[in-house]
Amino acid sequence: MNIKIIDGIKPRFNETAMKNRLRITEPDDIEIFDEMIETAMKSVRPKVAFCEAYITGRYDDGVEVNGRRFKCNLMKNNLAEVNRVFPFAATCGRELYDWAKSIDDIFIAYWADHIMEVALRGAIAGLYDTIMKRYGVSKLSSMNPGSLEGWPIEQQPSLFELLENKQKEIGIELTESFLMVPQKSVSGLLFKSKSGYTNCKLCEMTNCPSRRDPFEPGLREKLTEA
Repeated sequence: MNIKIIDGIKPRFNETAMKNRLRITEPDDIEIFDEMIETAMKSVRPKVAFCEAYITGRYDDGVEVNGRRFKCNLMKNNLAEVNRVFPFAATCGRELYDWAKSIDDIFIAYWADHIMEVALRGAIAGLYDTIMKRYGVSKLSSMNPGSLEGWPIEQQPSLFELLENKQKEIGIELTESFLMVPQKSVSGLLFKSKSGYTNCKLCEMTNCPSRRDPFEPGLREKLTEA
């Protein structure tokens, strides 16, 4: 497969919105945060690895992608009418992660965590834009191992094998518990979905700051049933 790397993404830091989100109002705190943004902008390098892949087999308990079998009812049901998918891994960047890791103050570290989150969103936005323009695909949906019980996180290595383990080239490491480092990284499959599937529709966490769509009762059971 031809694994593609997206580098040089320039995430947009909306400082006003970020300060409001973090409730930074005191003049001294504003000065510190402004300096953090200035430092982050010098080092931030979010990156993405992705490829174009195809469903090569369908089974009662999952699907096969480019010859690699995934036992996962969520994938089986979501990809029932899909032939092409885009495996990916995206990260805020090792540079930003190393900078944030050097911060000892718990409150300032929390601000740095939010800066990394914004950088990751920039990487994901760059991925969506690239796929829509290069492949003419609209209405992209995403599934991510470990984000919901429907796709076990233990299948993360199989997903990375689809990427020929190129995630290492963008600075992502996998721990023994299948978590990614930097923590502000995400992996999964992008696919064209008529229903506009999002993980949010299966998640009951009402106060999630990243929620995109309302929870749909019964949908999780429908999509994860055998």
